[in-house]
Amino acid sequence: MACVVTNAKRLFEVWLVEPNGPSFRGAAFEGADCMYPFWSPEGKKVAYTRYGRTRDDGIYVQELGAGAAPRRVGTPAAGDATLLGNGCWSPDGSMILVDAEKPDQSTDLGVIELAREDDRVRRLFETREDEAAAVVSPDGLFLSHASDESGHEEVYLRRLLPGPTLGPAIPVSSRGAKFSRWSRDGRRLYFESSDGWIRYVTVGPGPEPAISAPTPVWDLQALHFLTYAWDLLPDGRLLGVRLPEEERELKQFDLVLHFDQEVRRKAVR
Repeated sequence: MACVVTNAKRLFEVWLVEPNGPSFRGAAFEGADCMYPFWSPEGKKVAYTRYGRTRDDGIYVQELGAGAAPRRVGTPAAGDATLLGNGCWSPDGSMILVDAEKPDQSTDLGVIELAREDDRVRRLFETREDEAAAVVSPDGLFLSHASDESGHEEVYLRRLLPGPTLGPAIPVSSRGAKFSRWSRDGRRLYFESSDGWIRYVTVGPGPEPAISAPTPVWDLQALHFLTYAWDLLPDGRLLGVRLPEEERELKQFDLVLHFDQEVRRKAVR
């Protein structure tokens, strides 16, 4: 399992944890955050985002094994901001899909084709809306992602076509949703609704699959799980980050007036 922890310098590091076994640091850079880890299909590599607001930022791949050095495979395209994140590998391992943040802090879906020498992220399409959080189905035929093209964030399904390019959007949710995950057999698509429930739809076969009505399955609030911090284990069980007892209920809210003036007053000149 790959997870993100904060070090003594308040920077994010990627750590790898073995079930009932030891944990060890998988990725760390001096003066930069390492975050958004995701595994390669065969489970022998972990990719992640390096973000330190320098020219070294991008998507890196770390092979598991003694002495393996991290390798940068993705850099922002011209005109993009530096942050790339929320990645996923294609099932055949040939490409990585990421969120590519634009200067206005909106995001497009981007692709890194690993066989190409040019490591700049290519946008799959450009819109004025936010397109984010892509996940490829286990058979590689479909891609689920979030978009706010309807005026609020929903999960959509698209065919993943050669190029790669994307087919027309097929709505999956209708009451607000963002984060999605596929079952290992590709027959169910799970997503987190805006009400805190994880729901799933069944996805039929064929290029224009029939999609069932959403079925609620887990209540994240009742489980005390963080939102957008869960995944599915190979056997279908839910894995998530659980809030400690002292953080489950908001007991204090501090309001600071004229915060900008206070910062200027205390700033070292």
